[in-house]
Amino acid sequence: MQNNISPNSLYIEVIHHPHSGSHTSSIIPITGQVDNGQRTTGAAQLVYHYQTPVKGKPWAPFRTREDFEFAEMAVVEGFNSHCTQKILDGVNGRWASNSRLTILDSNDLKESLESARNFVTQFKDGEVTHEFQGKSYTFHFKYRDPWEWLVDLVTDPTLSNSIMWYPVEKFLHNGSKITRIYDENTIINLEDKGKVSSTTKMHPIVLRAAFLPSEIRNASGNGGGVFIGLMPIVGNPNDSIESEDDTPTSVEIAQFKREVYHKVIHVIFRSIRK
Repeated sequence: MQNNISPNSLYIEVIHHPHSGSHTSSIIPITGQVDNGQRTTGAAQLVYHYQTPVKGKPWAPFRTREDFEFAEMAVVEGFNSHCTQKILDGVNGRWASNSRLTILDSNDLKESLESARNFVTQFKDGEVTHEFQGKSYTFHFKYRDPWEWLVDLVTDPTLSNSIMWYPVEKFLHNGSKITRIYDENTIINLEDKGKVSSTTKMHPIVLRAAFLPSEIRNASGNGGGVFIGLMPIVGNPNDSIESEDDTPTSVEIAQFKREVYHKVIHVIFRSIRK
């Protein structure tokens, strides 16, 4: 710990792992006299500015940035092939001059999107089967391998300086009182029921790497949260198994739902338990 900190200061001390190469504690001031004796606030100290290095063609494998932006709009807005073709005909025809959009038709867009998918973890098909009162029920779902996603993160050169490679210990100092601070887990798993289509509801599962700064993991792009899978809806087997009912049910039905959810989680995260 640094000796020139006022004993009445309010600050966070970060003790680094011995293998990290940093052998002195880091001090994050909240309020009080620190280092140079000037009063400061922790807010300014805690702001972390992250900028992705832009080199070459970050829109690759799309041929131009305009191709990428059009493809992004088409996917996000859910353009069908007829709508896509009509817009492309207009842009490549008399709507615009000197356009840098090189996508000619919906098939060209499809091929570009297929190439882009090779840069991200692909979805797999999963299924689990569970019995209720002697009858078997099978649930199907889509998911990505979280281990492949983690490997993509730690091998991404644009994130190498932002990843916390070694664990740290944090302590809140408030005068003579010292309190240990515990950070979030390595992976944050968020689930919330939502519509997959106009008639189907499932629970999207989103993962965020807590070893990255919050402004990176909570954003989109490199290092941001990843849609890892869809938790199937588990309803009442005596009614409609694919229609979830949140009203109080019997202990047996509640246990059936819980065990199905556990089986799905086991399938999705089994690669991490190797």
